[in-house]
Amino acid sequence: MSPENEGELLNAATLRWLNEFASQGIFTTDAQLRVESWNRWLEQHSGVAAESAIGRRLFDIFPEIALRGFEAHYRAALAGESRVLAHTFHKFLIPAAASTPEPAQTARIAPLLVGGRVAGTITWIEDVSERVATERELRHQIEAAEFSRTVAEDALRTKDEFLATLSHELRTPLNAIVGWGRMLLDGSIEEGKKRKALEVIDRNAALQVRLVDDILDVSRIITGGLRLEVRPVDLGVVIAAALDAIRPAAVAGSFYPADAATLRRAVEGYLAGAEAPEGPPPRAIIAPHAGYVYSGPIAARAYAALAPWRGVARRVIVAGPCHRVYVPGVAVPSASAFATPLGTLSLDEAALARLRALPWVETHDRAHAQEHCIEVQLPFLQSVLGEFELVPLVVGDASPDEMAATFEAIWEGASPV
Repeated sequence: MSPENEGELLNAATLRWLNEFASQGIFTTDAQLRVESWNRWLEQHSGVAAESAIGRRLFDIFPEIALRGFEAHYRAALAGESRVLAHTFHKFLIPAAASTPEPAQTARIAPLLVGGRVAGTITWIEDVSERVATERELRHQIEAAEFSRTVAEDALRTKDEFLATLSHELRTPLNAIVGWGRMLLDGSIEEGKKRKALEVIDRNAALQVRLVDDILDVSRIITGGLRLEVRPVDLGVVIAAALDAIRPAAVAGSFYPADAATLRRAVEGYLAGAEAPEGPPPRAIIAPHAGYVYSGPIAARAYAALAPWRGVARRVIVAGPCHRVYVPGVAVPSASAFATPLGTLSLDEAALARLRALPWVETHDRAHAQEHCIEVQLPFLQSVLGEFELVPLVVGDASPDEMAATFEAIWEGASPV
């Protein structure tokens, strides 16, 4: 057998194998796009037999191919250009047999060259259903993993918020216990008020025990062993316990010294270097609220003017802008005292009660918790005035008229406020 004959037989065997056993769809056309070959895979997946396809124009067998704009790809192949139709953009080329799902296909359309000229086209179709299903499953797994991650992040955020709330709730009764305890130890409480101080300490200690019990209830909830105790509650006792809380110093050690002796020396030094203005003492001053290293000497000049009111002033209103929490009007605290390294200042609860009746005034402990603008004024006031009751106001978007009405509600007599 001559090599030429052997090559022809080999080509024929290859074509027969592609027609009978190939795992892809393969068909060829002439230059008029009449089908010249149609393999077994295409018969099985399209439902069109080779006898029905061969000799007919491709677009007569499947008019939808032209309607979907694929005729341009075959024109390009007849012009010598190969095209790839990806499933992502085209879904499929040859439709599936009747009553079967829409196929997922990738197709390659290329020119067939004979003697350097284009004699027709060849189309190679691959079924990518398994790959598409795998990709879809992978996307579902990624989405599930993202959802699980979001749930885990939400759980961690909830845990952090719970711990922050728990820390705040545990600190509140401790502040009252420590604050009133120190006042008893340093002898700054009058004899007639010592019993009240002990009652406050006892009540907040009991509250601390209750909070610990509440923490233990969490494990009982998880194990299903929680039992509810339903009984009447005295709201007056609850409100009184809340009002006996002491706001601790929040910016001691950063805006001003945390050590009492160091703070006292610093404030007295600033005041000693300040000139008291001539004339009657003012009933209102404007003072800066930055750290003492920046504004201490300037603040001292304002507070030195209040020295004549020492022993006379019984109430001081301190109003300052909010820096950390949005306040729509004016915020007052629920605490009954403010602490600084120089001691604890009682709040004027009667004045605060009148203010809470105003529609733009709200009890807002978060606005006061870390606010420095009021706290930095207190060591100067304690050094200059001695004992007095404090009315702290954190001011947000209150209007000038609302602020005027706020001051009028607690402005009494001739004593400074």
